[in-house]
Amino acid sequence: MYPVRKLFGNGRLVQSGVRAMSAKGPLVDLAVDGEGIAVLTMQRPPVNSLNLDLLQAMSSSLDEVAKNKCKGMILTSGHAPAGGCLLAMSCEYRAMVNGKYTIGLNETALGIVAPNWFMHTMCNTISQREAEYALTTARMFSVDEALKAIPKIFSAGLDLRELYKPDPERLIQLARAMQAVFFKLYGSEVTTTVAINVQMIDEIAMDKKDAIEKCKKFIRLYDNINKKTQGAAKRQLRQSVINYAEENREEDAQALVRNIMNSHAQEQIGKYVEQLKNKKAK
Repeated sequence: MYPVRKLFGNGRLVQSGVRAMSAKGPLVDLAVDGEGIAVLTMQRPPVNSLNLDLLQAMSSSLDEVAKNKCKGMILTSGHAPAGGCLLAMSCEYRAMVNGKYTIGLNETALGIVAPNWFMHTMCNTISQREAEYALTTARMFSVDEALKAIPKIFSAGLDLRELYKPDPERLIQLARAMQAVFFKLYGSEVTTTVAINVQMIDEIAMDKKDAIEKCKKFIRLYDNINKKTQGAAKRQLRQSVINYAEENREEDAQALVRNIMNSHAQEQIGKYVEQLKNKKAK
């Protein structure tokens, strides 16, 4: 059995006989089943928007997954569908629940240029032409469009409250935390998958339970493949993006902060925040 570790808040009890590693708290839940497959559940209602605290909690949980050499990992959401298009693209496989949802990188709609590592990862996930069109028009894909055009993504993103009139020091910490999670997912030697109540794109599922099972089925494809060989092949395929992101890590983080802090972006973000407030009030 894996030892139960308390990462955030109080650890939860796990079923006897099941290898488990558990982190239970307001932000994440991490547990490993009897096969050695870790399920990392985001728990920041209402929509799991990515703030600094959630990203740091996820980063620590990913360290636990790597440390315990899990067979595979499923990233999923708890109370609501969200999590970040980049996070989904950083994983190897995505299963999504069908419905009237959209997914994509819509930073340009907020007056923000998507960071380089976002762009490079998207171009490694879909065609250059599709990525160019999506990134310049803030296009959000429907479930059916995503399955056809983007065989790989998963929606939503950064908490707007972190972006609007931000504290510069906290904002740079947010950018670095986002980078840390990206590196741990994109460069992981563990097979990484995503299962959510909203977007993805390799396969459509009936519900969240079905999505998780489809992810487990994908992870089991590697049961007879040498883990070191699999990890080396995966790393080699992704090495150019990883190298660029590592070499330009601080520069890209600072550039993201400048993009968010500029007056045009702040004006656009402010308008969007007001729209959300008015929509919620109705």
